[in-house]
Amino acid sequence: MIASDLDALRTFLHHGRSALLVPVGDSRALGDALARLARSSRDREQLRAGGRKVAASYTWDRAAAEHERAYAELLRSLPRRERLGAESLG
Repeated sequence: MIASDLDALRTFLHHGRSALLVPVGDSRALGDALARLARSSRDREQLRAGGRKVAASYTWDRAAAEHERAYAELLRSLPRRERLGAESLG
């Protein structure tokens, strides 16, 4: 995988292990990454294996748990008065 080097993507993609991260808007770096993968079956296989590991770790159960944790943190951050109204919704 080749992806833009963004903070959000760096949280789960690791340059050289699960992706090649290139600077946003850098067409030369993108071209270099494409050429690297075209030349090297070893690099392609390494990134494919790393990408599969990353993808396998993202399940619906994990996504639900992360959303639940985020909403719980949000509720805890609200003043008590607002929290009481929000808690009655669930």
